[in-house]
Amino acid sequence: MLATMFLSTYGDPDTLPAVRRTLDRVRSGANDPLADDSIRELERAIDELEFDEDVDAGKTAEELRREIEDLRHENARLREEIGLSGEPYRKGASEKLGRNDPCWCGSGRKYKRCHLKSDQS
Repeated sequence: MLATMFLSTYGDPDTLPAVRRTLDRVRSGANDPLADDSIRELERAIDELEFDEDVDAGKTAEELRREIEDLRHENARLREEIGLSGEPYRKGASEKLGRNDPCWCGSGRKYKRCHLKSDQS
């Protein structure tokens, strides 16, 4: 998963096969109601793909986005079916998040780069 995200940051169109293989692995484990983190990581990797204008890879990326959206809906249905809350765990008032702590949403990003601004408003 990390290799896919690393490759996608450079806008290499050759990354799409790696993203597709990762999506297939995530899809095979999509029945796991906790697969939401993997889906979110994969979605972020696809969003970060930047293609050269002369490479016609946009359609493939759009297909991947649709597949991810389908996985998100299936994951939400499974989480609801077994009674898991849709909200990620947030630290209580006594456990204040630091700027450099991982964000409470589970995105893997630092809190200061993810939800700090929205939580302060």
